Order: sequence, then structure tokens, then C-alpha cells
Amino acid sequence: MRDTGTLPGVRIAAECDVNEGVNEEEGIVQTVQSSPRASTRRIARRLCIPHKRVITVESNFRLRFSVNLSCAVLDNQLIGPFILEGRITGEAYLRFLQEELPRLLEDVHLNKQGRLYFQHDGVPPHFSHGV
Repeated sequence: MRDTGTLPGVRIAAECDVNEGVNEEEGIVQTVQSSPRASTRRIARRLCIPHKRVITVESNFRLRFSVNLSCAVLDNQLIGPFILEGRITGEAYLRFLQEELPRLLEDVHLNKQGRLYFQHDGVPPHFSHGV
């Protein structure tokens, strides 16, 4: 401190969660499953691997095990469930709204249909001209 006027940098040795017999990809998936809200940077630091590797494995994991499900509860009535196949694009979502949703709402009284709101949990922001 006398020489530079600042405190010397303090480095803390990283404590890595390394499980013997578990490959890197399995370790990432296990860490995401045990701490789903942990950031990819935190997971990379925890496992002492490059951040880019965590992003790659996590993206592949999400694409591989992705399921899109639509379901609702209205008063004492269950609407759906309906599984949306494949990736949800603007065109696929528009097709759902125009073709599948009216079929799902057939048993819902028209008075209630006019007062429905849709809420999409866990959906990232997106935009499409068609919808």
C-alpha cells in the first residue's frame, strides 16, 4: 500500500465442484437442475470451466428437452392441455390462436370467452407481424 496507495489485489482460489466420474456436460446439467436460477457465469465459475461451454451445453439441453404446453383453469373448468409441437414461431403461434384455441374454448360460455386474458409464463420477449 505504501508503494502504490492502493490495497493489493486479493485473489481467492476458486472452489470447484468437480464430481469424479461425471463428465463436463453431465456436471453442467446437474448444476442447472440443482440451481435452476443460477446464472451461466456462476455455473462456469462453480465448475471451473469456460462460460461459453456452459452456454453451449445449456442451449443444447433446452432445445433437446423443450416442451410447449398450453393449459388453463377457468372457474372449475380445465381448458386443454394442448401440446404445441416443435419450435414456436410467429406462424405456429398464429395457427394455434386461429385453429386450436377456438376448439379448446368450445365448451366455455361466450360471456366468459369475451373476458379472458392470456398470460404466458416463462416466455422470452418476441415479436411477429402476423400475430
